Amino acid sequence: MSKYADPDYWEERYRSNDTTYDWYVTFDNLEPHLRPLLQPPEQIRVLVVGCGNSRLSVGLYDELNIRKITNVDVSPTVIAQMERRCKAKSEMQWVCCDLVNTSPEKLLSLLCPNDYLFDFIIDKGLTDAVLGGHNSFHNVYTLMKNLSRLLKKGGRFLSVSYGAPETRIDHFRRRKLYFDVEHKPIEKPMFNSTARPTGHYHLYIMTKLGEKQVAAAVGDVGAGLDGTTASADSDDDEDEFYDRFMMQTSSPALVADPSRIRTL
Repeated sequence: MSKYADPDYWEERYRSNDTTYDWYVTFDNLEPHLRPLLQPPEQIRVLVVGCGNSRLSVGLYDELNIRKITNVDVSPTVIAQMERRCKAKSEMQWVCCDLVNTSPEKLLSLLCPNDYLFDFIIDKGLTDAVLGGHNSFHNVYTLMKNLSRLLKKGGRFLSVSYGAPETRIDHFRRRKLYFDVEHKPIEKPMFNSTARPTGHYHLYIMTKLGEKQVAAAVGDVGAGLDGTTASADSDDDEDEFYDRFMMQTSSPALVADPSRIRTL
């Protein structure tokens, strides 16, 4: 199991170092992608999951003028640190919560106490961390279902990942998620002005569909990498999904057909 999937690792990390750190990309790297999606800012409710001690939420608050931001992390230490660091930003909320192992009902009462669902969810590395742990496919599916429940119809979920589409897309398009998925590569940041780009990270932008849109999407872009549709998944077929996924990603003939992936 990767250490990044272990809550104890994060708790110890934050106890030993309370400086801010951004995984993968900074707010400045994401800002051109976020700004057009987060309009009008005064009405947008944003959930940042696996927030850690990133300055992403500070950028959303200061640069995009978004005030209704809820930040969630499994580490009580980092939540306390960031709450102190951002105490002047009174409308920003900080919540210690396990998004995989907490019941959907409790998540809704904890994160949406006034029945206001979120317009936008941002994940910068949480999905990758969960995929590095035990029982990872099941846990990622649980995470995705929980996030879908917290998102309004028509709302968007943006996930930043190191994983290419052939290793991520099917996780985002499983049954009961109701996501239309778009993919956009983003260059890895260069910390030296003379350095050359060293590759890409990946932005996955999911839009939560309504029931009629779901039915249309299954017939349009709902097919998995092997030609099956999103409706083929159920809560009880984890082994089948795992076997199909592993066959797809290991066989050159079945690696993602670009025509099945909406790439911007």
